[in-house]
Amino acid sequence: MAYTATVSTIISAIFLIFVGAIADRSPHPTKLFATFAWTGALAATLMCLVTGTNWQLGVLLFVIANICLGSSLVIYDSLLVRIAGPNDRDRVSSRAGPSVTSAADCCCLSTSSSWPSPACWGSTAAGPSA
Repeated sequence: MAYTATVSTIISAIFLIFVGAIADRSPHPTKLFATFAWTGALAATLMCLVTGTNWQLGVLLFVIANICLGSSLVIYDSLLVRIAGPNDRDRVSSRAGPSVTSAADCCCLSTSSSWPSPACWGSTAAGPSA
């Protein structure tokens, strides 16, 4: 896993330079943002299909999800200059960041208790079965 994260980070560091340049010049950065965000979410969701010796699929999905996460964050940051003037950017970024983070935390917290256990996915490492 450590090699996968390292390779994914190196690929992201190179790829995100170009994503930032494209996002700054794109007439529709929100569509680009949505594309990367949904693709990364889909790749992360598909990781539940990784079982047994199918680790190559897990590596591929992890790299895709990691690159898409980084890309969506770069595009999110580039949107600030479009929605706020130079004098308002500090105020807007300090209000938007924590509220988005808090909303994401609430969503994770509210779904964590209802999320199916790994036993539902066929894993035997979930503990005792009923």
